[in-house]
Amino acid sequence: MIWFSDDSFSDSDFDFRFLEIHILFSKALICVCLFLYCKGELNMKKRETIFTSKQAFSAVIASLILMLLAVAAGVVVYAYVMGWIGGATQNPQRQGQMQFDSIYADTSASKIKIYVRNVGGVDLNVSKIYVNGVEKANATALPSVGVALAVQTTKYLEITYTMTKNYFYEVEVVCKDGTSISQSVQAK
Repeated sequence: MIWFSDDSFSDSDFDFRFLEIHILFSKALICVCLFLYCKGELNMKKRETIFTSKQAFSAVIASLILMLLAVAAGVVVYAYVMGWIGGATQNPQRQGQMQFDSIYADTSASKIKIYVRNVGGVDLNVSKIYVNGVEKANATALPSVGVALAVQTTKYLEITYTMTKNYFYEVEVVCKDGTSISQSVQAK
């Protein structure tokens, strides 16, 4: 029984409904158990005939079932091991990684000036530059050749683009191998 030391509760205010529900639930559970036990006693004769039956699988059928289980287990183990070995023996492709060292949107010159660095383990070739999802020509190199970006080097890229002061523009630099980097820049 729970007693409260607070003066706002008294014995007459305490609700004993939870106790009544618990008792009713216990009675119902006992009735269900007795019913199942009695039903089991009535069906005991049927169970005895099933378990004492002399009929079983033949030795041939049992052998076939065991062989099928062994073959299925072998196939599962083979698939798992070959997948693991296949993944462990392949050389992982080195991926390019870039970062912006500096990006500046100059509204007076209508140019976006970008310094991009190759921080990955492979040489890259910058092929496309997008501003707000629209491809723009790089003013510092021929578009068909691209800009070679060796490992741990920085390159200057410049785009001519008409902008509005204090607006943000999404600039994305994409390489021929799919490596890309994007960042928003505020026009100043």
